[in-house]
Amino acid sequence: MNFGQWVEYKLKKMGKSQAWLIKRANLSEGSIQRWTKGQQPRLDTVLIVCKSIARYQGVPVHRIIKQSTNNNPIIWR
Repeated sequence: MNFGQWVEYKLKKMGKSQAWLIKRANLSEGSIQRWTKGQQPRLDTVLIVCKSIARYQGVPVHRIIKQSTNNNPIIWR
């Protein structure tokens, strides 16, 4: 599972849309689709996305970061 697929999975589980995350994390409209196709986001973007998800879920950001690494360890290389 790449980062984009993980983000889509998290959004579905949270009942949120890509538009919600795009607005919340100040992303471009095609960001998530490009990630889903295999493009790696910049590290600062990964952190912004993880922070947005963590805030919504009310959990520490390190927990969300850990989840993203479990699914896509290449991000952190």
